[in-house]
Amino acid sequence: DEAARKAAPSKQERVKRALEQLAAEPKLDDNFAFNRDGAGKSNAPAGGLEKSKRTPIKEKKSAASSSSSSTPVVSTDSQTKKKVIFSPADDLDEDEKSMARPNQPLLFLLFATP
Repeated sequence: DEAARKAAPSKQERVKRALEQLAAEPKLDDNFAFNRDGAGKSNAPAGGLEKSKRTPIKEKKSAASSSSSSTPVVSTDSQTKKKVIFSPADDLDEDEKSMARPNQPLLFLLFATP
């Protein structure tokens, strides 16, 4: 235990090594802005990485075909499927359903038991 303590670097040595590592790191460029809180903020767009502005494949095909032919091509939206999202919150719970609704298992149980 005593030998391990002597072999370990002192606090001053550790701080000196940490400062050397900080000095070796690359410096911030001039386009880097700071908030009043002192937290850094880059000049990147708010949405993160810039998103490429790609056009859908259908528009590319229609644009290519319209430029090659004299008649315009009109695409209909009936071919595209609209996604329907089912929410379980919209479904009724057992305690919200009517008591007068048909209950076939209970009806079978009533007639099957003596």
